[in-house]
Amino acid sequence: ALMREGATVRFTWHRRNFKKLLEDSLDGRMENLGRYLVRKVRKNISVPTATFGPSSPGEFPHLDSGDLHDSIFYRVEPTGKHVSKIGYKEKRLIVGTPIRYGLYHEYMTGRSFLRRTFREEAPFIQRTLWNGTKIGLVPGRQV
Repeated sequence: ALMREGATVRFTWHRRNFKKLLEDSLDGRMENLGRYLVRKVRKNISVPTATFGPSSPGEFPHLDSGDLHDSIFYRVEPTGKHVSKIGYKEKRLIVGTPIRYGLYHEYMTGRSFLRRTFREEAPFIQRTLWNGTKIGLVPGRQV
């Protein structure tokens, strides 16, 4: 759009409001992303061994007792680092399992279920987190 001669544009920086908006937006997106990834991992390891037999290398582990399936969790926790001049505190999303044979499947049997799910969902993960940072850049939205 063309501005007529002599028109002025005024930008006002509300640092505290922006910081709160950014933190709330990213925190909510990380929580939603954690729930989403837990659902995806659980879905990927839900093929029952009783019906389809044991999984082969390259496949997701099949569901046997359900312990691995039920143990998948997420949490969002602070790292203690500041990532910007406005003072936003970095957080990390952890999705995993406390069960030892989950680690065994992930790295030793060729039946990765966490890393494989994350790779498959990488575009969605990136979109979700990027959209969270753009909220403060929407024209006409006062922050």
